[in-house]
Amino acid sequence: MFILVVLAGTVYANILPNPFIWSEIDFHVESQVHKSLSNMPKFFTTEYWLKEDPYGSTINVYRPMRAVTFTLDYALWGMNPAGYHVTNILLHVATTLMVFLVLGKITGNKWIAWVSAALFAVHPIHTETIVWTMSRDDIMCTLFPLIAWWFFIKRQEDPSRPVTYLALEMFFFGLGLLSREMAMVFPFLITIYVLCFYKKRDWGRVLRATVFYWLMMGVYMFYHMYFWWEALKVTRLTASVNLPLIGHLGLIVKTVGFYIWLLIWPAKLAADWSFPLFVNLGDGMLWLAIVILLLSVAAGVWFYLKKRKDVVFGLGFLIIAFLPVANIILVKGRPFGEQRVYLPSIGYVFLIALILNRIRIRKQWLAMGILVAILGMYSYRTWLRNYDWRSPIALWESNREVSPKTTRARQNLAVSYFAEGKEDKVLEEYKALADIFENDRRLNIRETELMFDTKGEPLGQVTGPLVGYRPISVAAETSLSGSSTVRYMMGELYEKKSDYSGAIREYNAAVLFDPKNIYAYEKLGKMYMKMGEVEAAVLAWQRGLAINSNFLLFREDLGGAYEVMGEKEKAIEEYKIITKSVSNYANAYLRLAVIYAKDVSEKETARGYWNVYKKLAGSVGRQLNAEMEAMLE
Repeated sequence: MFILVVLAGTVYANILPNPFIWSEIDFHVESQVHKSLSNMPKFFTTEYWLKEDPYGSTINVYRPMRAVTFTLDYALWGMNPAGYHVTNILLHVATTLMVFLVLGKITGNKWIAWVSAALFAVHPIHTETIVWTMSRDDIMCTLFPLIAWWFFIKRQEDPSRPVTYLALEMFFFGLGLLSREMAMVFPFLITIYVLCFYKKRDWGRVLRATVFYWLMMGVYMFYHMYFWWEALKVTRLTASVNLPLIGHLGLIVKTVGFYIWLLIWPAKLAADWSFPLFVNLGDGMLWLAIVILLLSVAAGVWFYLKKRKDVVFGLGFLIIAFLPVANIILVKGRPFGEQRVYLPSIGYVFLIALILNRIRIRKQWLAMGILVAILGMYSYRTWLRNYDWRSPIALWESNREVSPKTTRARQNLAVSYFAEGKEDKVLEEYKALADIFENDRRLNIRETELMFDTKGEPLGQVTGPLVGYRPISVAAETSLSGSSTVRYMMGELYEKKSDYSGAIREYNAAVLFDPKNIYAYEKLGKMYMKMGEVEAAVLAWQRGLAINSNFLLFREDLGGAYEVMGEKEKAIEEYKIITKSVSNYANAYLRLAVIYAKDVSEKETARGYWNVYKKLAGSVGRQLNAEMEAMLE
């Protein structure tokens, strides 16, 4: 067991310097709710998951144990990412040991159990699960039910303490369910274990012993139904893509088949795959999946007839564990994610161990040589893959090499380049995204007027190879909101280069992709002002104000535009709305002071606003003070 601990721990030792990355920043850095131990009880309430969890209201999940461990991490490590990685590594080490213990109990063969656990410890497909702390729920929903399974077997072996064992089983199975809903497959896995490894005369007795697992799963499902019902009040749960039956079956086959292929040949791995939901007969990935699944089914039938129930158990484990992530119900967010292979991979490594054991019976040196070679290759590949997660740029550049058409990964890469000030590379990614969107669309609009005022009058026009599109691939991959962010970033780049017409084009596109992007409206108006198109600027800000009336910067912008247009009363109205909404908005008082100071009869009013401004501002520049005092004389 010591060697297993060393294998599972050291192969991930190089992740300790890695920073928080991707959505880890939302949870560990920006979110405040995970930074107080007193918040832990609320993680078990729907209130938290629907309103306070950074992603809860958008993906509708209930996984309180992950939130609990994040809070404990913060209490132990603060904002040190290394500590969070240590927690994931320790959980992985514990899971590896439980794979060894459970399979040892099931087979009675410690060599098979040890080989299975060793392969599990270092398999490269687990990199995302261990390195990315957001996948901790995948580890825990495997670890805790495995502990429950071990106590289940102990209960059958030692009938003298049934209540104690049962209580421990339910406790750990419950923790698994509270970690991730995928733990619901364990009653099915235990059932196939009973059917494969117990004699028929004992089936009834042992299967009756599983009834508490089914009851707890029923309670969990009932609560989940309540949770989803509450979620309906907050967010829409309707599917974004409707697939025909044949197409849906093809997607399921392709999903499971490609997962198995990555288990067999983990040479190319990616955090985000381009995985179109719509399949066709020319899809090579689909045909690879069909071949793999047909071979798996044929092998299952063959070994069943040969009464090799250990092989049947391994194949059954593999397939049953894949069912929750096979897109039978479309997986929201990412339909294909490597971290979801963590639990199913136990069935795969068990089958490999069975094959090596057969070789060992005849030629032990050959089996040991193959095992050492596989462990060496897996460990080396895992070690290298860990480095891909050393920074956002490294992660998304590696993703681009493996899956170049994954738009979300390229959007994230553009954002990462932008954060590092690499503007030329941002432009390259933007152009690549435009090409991908151009090829993956139902609707391509050219020379289209994008923005309209309340009367339907156009505010501006974008002319280019790509103005709008409707994605036919996975929603997470072609996110309109993400596209809006990229176009907004491009607008800022053009603005920085004083290319205001280019900036207008990009901010317009940002609004098209996400009509609620108020920041794009605000920037768009400013660019129109730079171009001298004051009326277009006013219309842009009015449109933004109609979307969010609390965004007071629109009011200030409109006030400034009305001043330029000579419409003093309208400007005053906007500034006064600001002062009534927020009492400490200093600039609104300054503008009111300037407007009233220009009118001889309103000097006292102007003086009042000027005094409020100085009080709020704290300090006033000499030039501004001199100018205002001259106006107020």
